[in-house]
Amino acid sequence: MSSFSNIKRMSKDHSQKYGNAPKDGSFIGNFTRSGVDGQYRDELHVDTINFVKNNFSDFSLLYKL
Repeated sequence: MSSFSNIKRMSKDHSQKYGNAPKDGSFIGNFTRSGVDGQYRDELHVDTINFVKNNFSDFSLLYKL
């Protein structure tokens, strides 16, 4: 199994593009996720999580928010 750091390096070395990235190149960051279940809790503000729960109820069913 590959480590997270190896996967990140590989994507950078091979200039991999991700389907969700803005096509205009305005995103500066890293789309590779760690694979940790529920990591959104550490990455998103509580207000953002609640907004998604309240406005996109299907997410709660799919992702156990």
